[in-house]
Amino acid sequence: MERKQYNQLIDINYDEDYKTNTLDIYYPETDKEVYPTVIHVHGGAFKKGDKQDNQLDAYFAFVEAGYALVSINYRLSGEAIFPANIIDTKKAIRYLRKNADNYQLDESKFVLVGGSAGGYVVDMVCVTCDTPALDVVDNNERQVSCGVQVGVSWFGPTQFTTMDEQIRSNNYGKDDHDDVDSPESLFMGEQITKLNKGYVLSAQPQSYVHKEMPPMLLQHGRKDRVVPWQQSQSFYDASKREGADITFEILEEEDHGTEGFGSKENMERVVLFVNKKVVE
Repeated sequence: MERKQYNQLIDINYDEDYKTNTLDIYYPETDKEVYPTVIHVHGGAFKKGDKQDNQLDAYFAFVEAGYALVSINYRLSGEAIFPANIIDTKKAIRYLRKNADNYQLDESKFVLVGGSAGGYVVDMVCVTCDTPALDVVDNNERQVSCGVQVGVSWFGPTQFTTMDEQIRSNNYGKDDHDDVDSPESLFMGEQITKLNKGYVLSAQPQSYVHKEMPPMLLQHGRKDRVVPWQQSQSFYDASKREGADITFEILEEEDHGTEGFGSKENMERVVLFVNKKVVE
């Protein structure tokens, strides 16, 4: 289906260190001084994908609801390993916040969304805004917050070393996440099973959950053959133990990134969730 044409700004460089780190902004037809803003992080197994991929299409529901929609590119695993994509996303958020007036963005109403590898980045950014080890800016730059007000994460991996075990217990999917050339191993820089345990734990969003993390909505397909639904469940459980404001919904008939996530019915539910949390 052809994408509707919106007022847009394309290929804005948000990171002077990497010219490929660019973002696009799409604006609603309603005329406002500033817009609440949804920032999209694309998926692609950490190694591929682009900010203009069709996975962005579902999130235009936010533009129809009066939000500006930003979609970012970041360094992929063939360019840089963990935590490059997390650092890049934080840079993008800071850039948007510093330039909010220029782009008519409401810096107090930033929402971070993404699926699969993008969902993982959403999880990590939401829980590590105040974690210097996963940042590269100096203290002056850190005064510009990389925080967001809401996070929406679809079917993201959260514990790389448990994925194969969960796939086997579910009796569907391919248990190849421990392989030397798996997306997770390439992202971490070495075969997952050979890595230092502390390093692996440092890449798990569960390691950083806290009560003051922004409100989040997790959605995952029960029939996901790529990222087992238990990945979102474990992140949700850890967050709830800390008293965080987090919601988890399982889409019973959906596989990895199937049509139900971007359906009109589901996107109405997602937009309603975000609206409530942004207003709060």
